[in-house]
Amino acid sequence: MIYLSPITKVNCRLAATWRNNFRQSLRTPIMLTEEMQDDFFDRVARDRHSEDRYWEIREKTEAYRDIPAGDTFLGLGGLTDIEWENRLAEISVFISPFWHKRGYGRAAVRLLCEEGFNTMGLETILGEAFLCNPNWKFWDKLTDEFMGFKTQLPDRKFWAGQHYPSLYFSWNRSCQWR
Repeated sequence: MIYLSPITKVNCRLAATWRNNFRQSLRTPIMLTEEMQDDFFDRVARDRHSEDRYWEIREKTEAYRDIPAGDTFLGLGGLTDIEWENRLAEISVFISPFWHKRGYGRAAVRLLCEEGFNTMGLETILGEAFLCNPNWKFWDKLTDEFMGFKTQLPDRKFWAGQHYPSLYFSWNRSCQWR
């Protein structure tokens, strides 16, 4: 069972190491130090007045035969740049590379959207994926699957000596979440 949990400093630091290895996917590809990530944790992730909300993405497993029950940290997810007056936020998901291609990203997006739409009262959740990031196809597929909206924007990311377009996408509360 996948679920959202409060973010911890230890796992926030761990996610920074994954992030530093996937800078082509980031709006700001600055390498983060442990001190920078701790500052983010203290100023943003723990501050209930922040315009960003972050959670750990975790999986709880039942005991099965000789395998004990467990609780695994899979990644971090957030709803960021929240505009309460417009009832919208940007989605952010970072799953450990070890857990890629196992359905955890899709499940995390669903949980974050449920949190945003059902708990926080948002009407729109949006995102942007740069086409220099091989994971942009994940967002493209989910946007179609959940009947969202998308467009490509030119020259949104400069990486490795060239400009790349981005996929800009959004879901409204009324989108079909299958």
